[in-house]
Amino acid sequence: MSAGARATLSAAGIGRVDETGAAEIAHGSLIISRSGWPVEAPPKPFRWTPSVLAVAEALLCGRRATVGAVQEATGLSTGSATNALRALAELDLLSAEARRGRNAARRVHDPDRLLDEYAARAAAPAVVLTVGVIWRDFAAELCDLRANFETPDAQAPRAYVRQMRIDHPDLDPSALAADAVLAVREFHRGLQPRADRPSRSSRASAA
Repeated sequence: MSAGARATLSAAGIGRVDETGAAEIAHGSLIISRSGWPVEAPPKPFRWTPSVLAVAEALLCGRRATVGAVQEATGLSTGSATNALRALAELDLLSAEARRGRNAARRVHDPDRLLDEYAARAAAPAVVLTVGVIWRDFAAELCDLRANFETPDAQAPRAYVRQMRIDHPDLDPSALAADAVLAVREFHRGLQPRADRPSRSSRASAA
């Protein structure tokens, strides 16, 4: 329960008990007031961010595991380089002989494992290619489009005119509608040879 919620309940004279064990209850001569135990936030799951991948790649190429060295190799900021090195150390991919002093510099103690971890995370996702027409039927869709723009006063040309005049209120509505009908008519005529071919579903039905 947030501090604001606790204050609101207290001001209203309403008792409370929350999941931490904290309680504020006053009922007649019964008064209970106790603080709960602190709730630790769950640790954030580690993510191989682009910064961590860049630092791992620099280390695999022989760069020293220092902020300055990986900054020079990757162009990362000081904060990003520091966080990436810390993350790799927490994964036990970097180690140091001492916490401070001359031997405190981190190093890659198992290059093979670092390479395996890096390769598994840096691998490009599988590419999925879908081929085919997603419309229900090309010829039918083309005919529907043509029918919706049959005359300047049809619904589709009127909608086109309204949309165009939002940004261009000075344009003539009649000219816009006529242009829309003409444009769709020419588009339909240019694709008509393809539309006249039997569709895949038609050929399958005939077979």
